Amino acid sequence: MKITDRIISALMSLAVIPVAIFTPIIHWIYQIMGYEYINGLLNGQLGDAGDTGMTEDNLSLYNIYTMLQSFGVDFEKWFSGDTEMNPALEPMIPYIIATGIFFVAALIIAFVTGIICAATNAKKTRMILSGFGIATLIGMIISFNKAVLPLTTGQITPGSLFNIPAISFIIKIHTINLSTAWVFMLLLFAGVILWTLSYILTSDKEEKTKKQGKK
Repeated sequence: MKITDRIISALMSLAVIPVAIFTPIIHWIYQIMGYEYINGLLNGQLGDAGDTGMTEDNLSLYNIYTMLQSFGVDFEKWFSGDTEMNPALEPMIPYIIATGIFFVAALIIAFVTGIICAATNAKKTRMILSGFGIATLIGMIISFNKAVLPLTTGQITPGSLFNIPAISFIIKIHTINLSTAWVFMLLLFAGVILWTLSYILTSDKEEKTKKQGKK
């Protein structure tokens, strides 16, 4: 039973990492401006009557990485600091950095917790680390919401974001938030805590039953 406990706890902890990378983590709703008007002129050939051009999409980190790569983004220059920062991003930068720090911290905690679960029976340690993991995810969503606020309020437009003014006349962003991956990561950390607590309570009952049997 101890081996099963360690394996399940380790798998839940380590699962946080692939979930964070490959599961949709960002949900956004945007509107194609003028879509409703053009659709009306074309007698609904673009879509249903009354369609306002509202579209929602979900992106994983892997999707975002491959998409930016296809646009020719040089990540080496980004991380080395050789690329000039868009001034429009300045209000968002502190919160973007904080979001990234919390995200990386959550992954590190998940990895360390997974190793501890697999290699030891330190149940209190794994629960404490999982609690820290949950705390980092809460910090992550708070920072992320503050980072994207200028985009959803119109303080920063898509055009100013990409230095292409025409985009602002085409796309309007309504909502950006963390979605599936963030929720699953939270549930996995919570799962480690709940599984460990249930195991402790179950093992305590078994030990009491054995002691009573010996008497």
